[in-house]
Amino acid sequence: MLVVRFLGPAALAAMLCASAAVAEIFPEVEPNDRRAAPQVVDLQCGDGITGVSTGLDSFLNPGPTTVDHYLLRTPAPLGQIQRYELHIPPPNRSFTLRGRTPESATADVSLQSAFPAADGGRYVAWYGLGAGSLDQMDVRFGGDETTTDPYVATLTCSSVMPVLLPAILPPGSIRAAVPSGGNVVLFDSLFTSAPGWTANSFTLTFSGGEYLLGVSTAQIYSPGSAAARTAFPGMTVAPSSASNTTVRATFSYGAMLAQQLAIDVPIGEGPAIGWVRFYVAGSGPGACCIADGCNADMTVEMCAAAGGVFLGGGVPCVLEYCPRACCYGDGDCRALSALACAYTGGQPQALGTSCETAQCPAPLGSGCINPIQLTVPAQLPYTDTRNSCGMSRSLNCAAQSEDVVYRIVVTEPVCLRATVTAPGLSSLVGASMACPPCGAATSGVVDPIQWQPGVHWIAVRPSPCGEYTLALENCAPRACCFIDGSCQELLPAACAQAQGSQRAAGVACSAALCPPAMTCCMADGTCRRITEIACGTAGGRVYSGQPDCTPELCSEVRSCCLPGGGCVEAQVVQCFRLSGSIRPAGTPCPADCVAVCLWGDVNCDGVVNNFDIDQFILALVSSGGGGGGSPPTGWTGTAGCWQIVTCTSDINRDQQFNSFDIDPFITCIVTLPSPGDPCPGPGP
Repeated sequence: MLVVRFLGPAALAAMLCASAAVAEIFPEVEPNDRRAAPQVVDLQCGDGITGVSTGLDSFLNPGPTTVDHYLLRTPAPLGQIQRYELHIPPPNRSFTLRGRTPESATADVSLQSAFPAADGGRYVAWYGLGAGSLDQMDVRFGGDETTTDPYVATLTCSSVMPVLLPAILPPGSIRAAVPSGGNVVLFDSLFTSAPGWTANSFTLTFSGGEYLLGVSTAQIYSPGSAAARTAFPGMTVAPSSASNTTVRATFSYGAMLAQQLAIDVPIGEGPAIGWVRFYVAGSGPGACCIADGCNADMTVEMCAAAGGVFLGGGVPCVLEYCPRACCYGDGDCRALSALACAYTGGQPQALGTSCETAQCPAPLGSGCINPIQLTVPAQLPYTDTRNSCGMSRSLNCAAQSEDVVYRIVVTEPVCLRATVTAPGLSSLVGASMACPPCGAATSGVVDPIQWQPGVHWIAVRPSPCGEYTLALENCAPRACCFIDGSCQELLPAACAQAQGSQRAAGVACSAALCPPAMTCCMADGTCRRITEIACGTAGGRVYSGQPDCTPELCSEVRSCCLPGGGCVEAQVVQCFRLSGSIRPAGTPCPADCVAVCLWGDVNCDGVVNNFDIDQFILALVSSGGGGGGSPPTGWTGTAGCWQIVTCTSDINRDQQFNSFDIDPFITCIVTLPSPGDPCPGPGP
C-alpha cells in the first residue's frame, strides 16, 4: 500500500498564508441552476462568491428566480485534513451542501443545511483530504420573494490535526466503533473510502499503511457512504445535527479482537467530524527510531543492528511513536512512546531521554521512591493531613493509583493504632515491614500494629483520591480475658504474654463478656476453676452444679451410672471418663440406673466405635431383632442395654430396627461421630 507523508503544520500554514494573501469575490454566472451544470469557481481561502436567488430550481427560465449551484474547488495539500466553512452574514437565506446517490453521479441530494452562526448569519462546513491536491464541494443557494439583495458567501479554511492512536496496530482484523447513533468513516492512504464504511462500527482486514478515521455523533457523508454521498474523493460532510462534543472511539485488534484501545476524539463546533490517524505495521522497510532521531527506510534487521526500535513496515517516521523516558506523578519512569506515555497518564520527556537520566520528580509520600519519613515512638502522637491525588498505587502493587507511603523508623518495641479519616471517601490503610505493603490493606483502622525496632511502612489510599488525615497513636489498653474467668485491661503485648484472650480495641472488661469459670475435674483427679473450653482443652471434664473446688471433689468415690444402665463405684473423674453420671452421695450400687439410648452406641459404652459392629450384627440376627427377653450369647452389654437395643440400633430413626438400618450404620462407622455423640439421623 502506498504510504503518503502528511504535510506538517509549518508547511500547511505557509500554503494557507500564500493562498489567502489576496481575497477575491466571484460573481454568479448564469445558467447555474442545476447540480449537473454548476458554476465552477476556483477559490482560495478567504475568497467568496456573490449572486441573487429568489426562487426554487426552475431551470427552464434561468435567472435570479432560480437556485444557484456552484462547484467550489480549493487547492489543498495532499493528505492534510482541512475544514472549510462557507459563511453568509445576516439576513438569513437558505443554502445547502449537495451530493449524489450511490446509483447516480448526477443526482442532486441535500447533505447539510446551513447552520446558525455566532454573528446571526449562517454557514455550511465540510472536510477535505486534498485528494488530487484539490478539495471540491457542491453548494446550492435558494431563496424567496424577500431575498432580492445579493448574497456574499466567504470561504474560510482551517487545518485539522487528527488525534494519533497511542499504538501502531498489527495487520489483520481490526474493528473500530463509536457509541450507537454515531458514525465512522475510514480513508486509506490513497484517501479513498469503500462503500458501507459509514456506520457506527466496522470490522475489516488491514494491511500495512496509514489510515484516517472520521467520527461523529450523527451520519457522515463520504464518497463511499450508503444513503447519500459526496461527489468527490476525500470529501466528507456531517449533517447539521452533529454537535460539539467528544466521541469515544474503540479499536479492537489482535487474536479474537481481544486487545483494545479506546481514545476520546474531540468534535468541533456545529456540523463537525473528529479525526483519528492510525498506522498498521506491514512488511518490508519502515521507520526505525534511533537515539533521538528516526530513519524512515530501514528493514527490521537493519534497525536491530543499529540498536534502534523498529516501528513497522510501511510506517513513516512519526516521532511521537519513538520511545523515550515517561515520568509518572509518583516518580516512576518507563520507556514508552510519547503517545503511550500520555495515554497512560504519564509525562513524556524529550526524545532520546532515558529513565536513567530523566530524574522524574516524585512528590513527597509517593510510593517507595519518596516516602514520608518519621520516627516512633519519639513522634507519637502523629497526625498528617494531605491530598493523595497523583500518588502511586502501592497497596495492591499496581502501577497507577493514589497511595501515600510512610517510612517509619521504630527505635523500641511499640504498639500503634493507625486511623485514616477521609470525609466522603472510602479509605484503606496497610502496614508492613516491606515496601510496597502488598496485601496488607484494611478499611480505615489498623489496631494493633505491634512492631519491633527496625524500618516499617504504612500506605494510605482514599478512594477516590482526595484529602485524608492519618493519625498514629499508642495502643490503648483493652479487655484481656483469662481462663480462670477473670479480666484485666492490658495492652495487646501484655495480654499475649500473660496468655490471655485479647478483646477488640476500645472494649473494657465491663463489656468483654469473658466466659465464666467452671469446676473442672482433671485427668489426675485434681480440680480447677477454669472456663469450659480450657477444661476440655486440658483433657478435663466439667463437674456441673459444683460452685467451687474442694481437695477431694474429683477423687471422691461415688456410685456411677453408665450409659448402658450399669453401675460402678468409681472416682468422680473416672466416672466422667466412662461417660457416666454421678449419683448423689450415699447412694450405693446397684443404683437405680437406666440405660441411655445413644443411636449407634449398641453396646452402651457411651461411644460409637468399632466395638458396636459385632453387637449390631448380633442384635440384627437375633430372634425378634433384639430387645426382647434375655441377651443372646455373645452380648457384651448389660441386660438393660439389651432392652433398649431397638433404640440404639434404629439408625434411620423410623421407630423400627431392621435391615434398613444397615447402610446408615455402615456410613456412621466409616465416619465416626465425636465421643458421646450419636450417629446422625436421616437428612431433611
